Amino acid sequence: MKDFRRNMRVALFNHPFNDFYKSPSRMSSGILSYLAHMIGNYESICFDVVKHIVTPIDLPDELSYIAPHICDDITDYSFFRSYFRFGAVHNFNHKDFKVFSPDVILITTFAFCYADGLKDQIEYLRKLSGAVIIIGGSGVSSNPQWYIENVRSDFCVVGPAEIVLPELIERINRGVGTEDLVNVFSSAHMCKVDLNKNYNFKPYYSFNKRNKTLQLQLTRGCPKKCQYCSIGLTAGNKFRKSNPDDIENVFKLFPTIKRVDFEDDNLSCDSKYFFNVLDIVRKYCPDALISFENGIDFTTLTDDVLERLQNYTILQYNISFTSAENSILDTHHRGYTVDQFEVSIRKIIKTGKPVIVYFIAGLPGDTAGNIFNTIKYLFSLDVIIGISPFYAVPGTKVIENIKESNKPFMTSAMSFNGYGVISELEKITFFMLTRFINAMKKSNKNEFTVLGLKKSIEEKKIIGILNDGSTFEYQLDSGLVKQFFDEIIGGVLYE
Repeated sequence: MKDFRRNMRVALFNHPFNDFYKSPSRMSSGILSYLAHMIGNYESICFDVVKHIVTPIDLPDELSYIAPHICDDITDYSFFRSYFRFGAVHNFNHKDFKVFSPDVILITTFAFCYADGLKDQIEYLRKLSGAVIIIGGSGVSSNPQWYIENVRSDFCVVGPAEIVLPELIERINRGVGTEDLVNVFSSAHMCKVDLNKNYNFKPYYSFNKRNKTLQLQLTRGCPKKCQYCSIGLTAGNKFRKSNPDDIENVFKLFPTIKRVDFEDDNLSCDSKYFFNVLDIVRKYCPDALISFENGIDFTTLTDDVLERLQNYTILQYNISFTSAENSILDTHHRGYTVDQFEVSIRKIIKTGKPVIVYFIAGLPGDTAGNIFNTIKYLFSLDVIIGISPFYAVPGTKVIENIKESNKPFMTSAMSFNGYGVISELEKITFFMLTRFINAMKKSNKNEFTVLGLKKSIEEKKIIGILNDGSTFEYQLDSGLVKQFFDEIIGGVLYE
């Protein structure tokens, strides 16, 4: 019998995206290698079009309201200085691509708000190849029908690729129909979505050779059902764990690891598994620092867990809080109260490790008063404040609470859109006030930050400093700024 798989060739791409900044995990090339391994029966080649190219670009019309705030402020609490395109559609070896001559092109996308970059990549590749194009990832999973209607791909894969991607490629290779496959959308077929099918998966990892940091994602899915969260759309509501033996095999690949960063959303949900993983870290790199950049669920950090964690090289705790308003926590099904958070966070602070607490500004039902009180509350704690301006992800429950007229056509990256609840200027003001507080709390400040903080407190305005030493006032919501200095900063004299 003919081996249909032998000559099948698959090229894997990420795509450029526009934003104010790029986090290490955003469009990481590691996911390309992971997918290539998953479809290992076929020849494959990976093209990372994001690496090494960063180009300043103009703000899109949707973000024009941000333009007055962009400047070359050299203080630590500055607003964004520029808007960028990370990567380029042509940033790959065209000779290798031509020689390889793929039958299928896979493109992974990180978020719905980066759809423009995905569209550009597809249009570029369409000019070079007649290959079947399959797209997938978090963005596609949030709203596959939109992608089918607006992006020129042949197939959209929803949810974990392990469930159906190998079978989809096999059927393309054999010329067999795909209509009965779950989680596969095409222009001819809108399929059934089932993210709770059983499947096997390997730990996802990415290693930064420069700083010797190993990034890991070991789990999938989440049993919680927070109204604004998209994890359920991409990985389902069943909590799944990768095999500890597979995790050990990852650590064996890298003889020198200085930091281990877990990108899981809820790694600590299973305490036994959590400490098993930490023991693996200690076994292979006992001196490596451990962080949870994507957050760790404080409700799982019991007294016993915190005491045990003191035996590991934890760098810091990143905690998700959402809001200091109980009605917001209840509406969005967070499963805890402010008082419960208060008890937990003070115990976490007592460990002596740095703590970052993230909250979301502008959820449906939120008010400017709620956001101000949340900032005021977190200012009183020995924590750094992380503010995340809310942006609506298609497919989430929270979308149902937003009027159609208030939904932007495309949720632009780092959007301060108010969705008819909080104004753009109020969101930008809260963002700047939070950065100002963090600069105050920071121990190692540059001289310009010290000068800017002192001048701002004296004048009760947010003052920035330019490269030539001149100062300027940020044009923010004057009422909120006054309230901030009157009620939060008060009579603080900055030394």
